[in-house]
Amino acid sequence: MDHIWHFGGGEYYFDITERDCIERITRALEDLKSTSDSFDESSMSASEGAARHCEIIGAFFETVFGESASREICPVGFGAEACSAAYVDFILFVRDEVESLSRIRSSLEEKPWEMDK
Repeated sequence: MDHIWHFGGGEYYFDITERDCIERITRALEDLKSTSDSFDESSMSASEGAARHCEIIGAFFETVFGESASREICPVGFGAEACSAAYVDFILFVRDEVESLSRIRSSLEEKPWEMDK
């Protein structure tokens, strides 16, 4: 686990074992759900809907990584598909980090005395 998410040529530190990272992603996911629940594309044009979609994902990344990283990950004018791809890629990174941590914990629980061998 290197705790670095690589995307679009950038490197973004995120460690699922750090309290601050956990709090930021929890807050970002709560905000994303809240915003998505109230998002009504039916009253928008396709371009307005795509722009709003990117704003929502950009806000997610801003909460997780900060404003400058958010602008690097989902720059203004980035298409909705590209913003969604960034979000999915990050979620898959987090999933892989969680799975790695689970494997480490399982190996420690099963044979802690064999760690030095």
